[in-house]
Amino acid sequence: MEYIFTSHPIPLFSTLWSSSNVTTFRTLLATVISIDRSVAVLWPIVYHKDRGRVRNPMIVFFICCYPIPDCLILWGFCEYQLVIAPTCVNLGCAANKCYIRFTQILEVGAHSLITVLSLMMTIKLFIWNNCKKGKKSKGLERANYLALTDTVVIILFDMIPLLIISMNNFVFEDYGSLMNLSKISGYALEGYLVCGALKRKSVADGKSSVIMVKS
Repeated sequence: MEYIFTSHPIPLFSTLWSSSNVTTFRTLLATVISIDRSVAVLWPIVYHKDRGRVRNPMIVFFICCYPIPDCLILWGFCEYQLVIAPTCVNLGCAANKCYIRFTQILEVGAHSLITVLSLMMTIKLFIWNNCKKGKKSKGLERANYLALTDTVVIILFDMIPLLIISMNNFVFEDYGSLMNLSKISGYALEGYLVCGALKRKSVADGKSSVIMVKS
């Protein structure tokens, strides 16, 4: 098995690099979604006035073009040489330190932006729902809960592990698998909490419809 990896490194590197790009796609898409919903909550007039100028297919197209600058940075700026160790199982040991540093900066920057925007949106929704007259909106409470959940999951499972590795100069290839495990755990927890919130909404809607029919 080691002979196959060392003598034919291109298929292994292509698989690892493609997997890394899929993760980056998700990060960029999550960033765009966070910006979109935050602008809708924080500046609703501007959002409804100018949002139609930016089409969703255009956004997806630009995100899908990310591998182009990624290749330029990997092969051009970082001057990567395709040499893979026999025991390498993740991109942390397949790529060089320059490229790993770039991916860390990109990920920390994107997650920091998502966190700040989510916190701003959470504060705005909380003030909006608690300072208005009348009954509190369940929809706003649910939106606030989802935004806060997204923020906490990103901080605990994405930013903190990555910052610990970056600030303590740990060897990334030794902890790359733990980083992936942390991210997957965060995705699973967030999915579970979101599904729970949506189920509670469905139950509440069902009860309200039954009450309306009886009345």
